[in-house]
Amino acid sequence: MRLSRVESKERTRQSLLDAAELLFAAQGPSVSLEEISEAAGLSTGAVYSNFGSKRALIASVFERMTEAQLQRIEDAVRPEYDLRQTLSVITNCWAQVGDEQVIAEARMELQVMLWALEEPELAPELGVGLAKLDERMTGLLTDRLVAAGRRTTVQDASRLLIHLRALVGYHATAAVFREPLPDLAGLGAELWRLVDQS
Repeated sequence: MRLSRVESKERTRQSLLDAAELLFAAQGPSVSLEEISEAAGLSTGAVYSNFGSKRALIASVFERMTEAQLQRIEDAVRPEYDLRQTLSVITNCWAQVGDEQVIAEARMELQVMLWALEEPELAPELGVGLAKLDERMTGLLTDRLVAAGRRTTVQDASRLLIHLRALVGYHATAAVFREPLPDLAGLGAELWRLVDQS
């Protein structure tokens, strides 16, 4: 069946995003639009018409990756969960991701950070995905029951997010160096004590 114009445009976008994700993770900022478009079986004109620039394309790749991470978590966390349950579910979502995917995501994040270091003016645009992740994760962690009469505040959620990031980094390091994976779900559940004791 012939694709509609909208469907064809979306397929083109996804093909470019897939190619850009693989090549940028492997080569970093040096990858060219010609290489990306060739890998996608398209012309460089397709990149410009769909994204406008390499910077916008890579920012979209990174945003798509963080959106997928968020979706896994948001689908698993229920509104009625208390803080301990929420933290356990969040970290369990990360723990269930295979080593190769963890490494691929870590490689992509590192390449984006390196690019932002080389060209600081790109940081705001490249950081859109991370900013969105932080905002929505903070929302998931806010107003969770800690103890009778005590629920998490935005400040509590922000503190917890810092520790969760550290656990994710530890997970990535363990995957890269083929070390035994930490008990992420167990460690995550224990983070509730940071709020309970504050």
